[in-house]
Amino acid sequence: MTKEQKLYKALIYADLKIVEKIYDDNDKAMRLQAAYHMEQAIEKTIKLKAEIEGVNLWGHDIDVLLRECDQEGIQIDVPK
Repeated sequence: MTKEQKLYKALIYADLKIVEKIYDDNDKAMRLQAAYHMEQAIEKTIKLKAEIEGVNLWGHDIDVLLRECDQEGIQIDVPK
């Protein structure tokens, strides 16, 4: 993993730490922020996996990113 990829991974963990701290807050705005950071962590994880496999993805639509990974033969396990 390159230095840049390690930094990106640290950003994923930071998003997840934010989610962990605020996901059960009674304030709706805080819960929305938790949801935003969870989405960010998912998006970044998909992009990092693709980059490690040599594919540079762009965009923010998780469904599109997953389809692009599938087209490139990159396996992303998604819970059903």
